[in-house]
Amino acid sequence: MIPGGQKEARNMSHRDVVIAFLEAYKGHRYREMWSLLDPEVRFHDFAFPDLRGRRVFSMWHWFTVPFGSRKRPIEVPWYEIVAMGHDTVTARYRAVYSPSRFSRVDYVIESVFTIRNGLIVEQQDSPTLSPLAFAWELKGPTGALLELAGKFQAVVQNRMTARLDAFEQAMGEAQRSAGAPSPGA
Repeated sequence: MIPGGQKEARNMSHRDVVIAFLEAYKGHRYREMWSLLDPEVRFHDFAFPDLRGRRVFSMWHWFTVPFGSRKRPIEVPWYEIVAMGHDTVTARYRAVYSPSRFSRVDYVIESVFTIRNGLIVEQQDSPTLSPLAFAWELKGPTGALLELAGKFQAVVQNRMTARLDAFEQAMGEAQRSAGAPSPGA
């Protein structure tokens, strides 16, 4: 079964689709999030410049459960809708998480959602911090030095891709049977 395309989402306004998605994120309800995503959804951010379909579903699952060194799901204490377009909704939300027991990340993300037929078909997330401040927030002085050397994003992308791969491998059949699309779907 490929998630997404749930009937109830198709009758919602674009604004309500995004609110439902962010409420589900706040509540760590990945299956509800999945129901608001198009099966071919695309996601773009600093760590994942172009995730598509199944990988986006896996990412949201991963972010909403404890896994690896992150002992708690990502917290979303608040969000706000800041702009509406013809087929877009722009929101800001705060993300708080501890990637390891020695660090805590807390920053605001601006997210542009593109909605078609009541489903999210694309999402572009950007930190509201400058690149240097964002690097410092994520990895302290090491992150700042990597950013100044022009290597921080590549390091983050490689690390996050490997962690998403590990999550998908660990979830294996359990995740697929829960409704996530299988590879190549």
